[in-house]
Amino acid sequence: MLHKLVLSSELSVAIDQILTNLRNKIYPDCIVLTDISGQLISFYAKTKEVNIENLAALFASNMGATTEIAQEVLEGDGFDFNLHEGKHSSVFISKIGQSFLLAVVFHSSEQIGLIRLFTKRACQEIVQLIVQFETEMSTRVKVSLNDTFSDELSRQFMGILESKGEKNSASQPNLKQS
Repeated sequence: MLHKLVLSSELSVAIDQILTNLRNKIYPDCIVLTDISGQLISFYAKTKEVNIENLAALFASNMGATTEIAQEVLEGDGFDFNLHEGKHSSVFISKIGQSFLLAVVFHSSEQIGLIRLFTKRACQEIVQLIVQFETEMSTRVKVSLNDTFSDELSRQFMGILESKGEKNSASQPNLKQS
């Protein structure tokens, strides 16, 4: 079962600011930030005609296929980015760490070098935020698990002690002292 990724409002604002800065530098047709499963995190699109959810899933699938290709050609961890050049539009997809992707759709007349440079810089900024987020989430999960585990362990232990106490008092004969 897939769980919806929930980002804090501070993290969402910070990511949106990075994507806005990227948008202002390269003037793309579309920017999509997604996790590797294709779950949409943030996006910008010039037009509403684009189905962003489909694009996010396709970008993730594309990177998954590229990762498999990389393994077949002994590239190890895979390729850091994909570039698809078309007559009218091109797509640059970049990995952010091991869990996220940033895809930029741009007009083919734009300079690919600038798209790549500014997209990589945005990815570096986002990866710093993601590391912070993953650390915070890991700590929250540990605290939650520890609290839950501790509470359950105490409850179980007290239940055992109580049942032993009842058994001990029931099994001991009533002796009267004279």
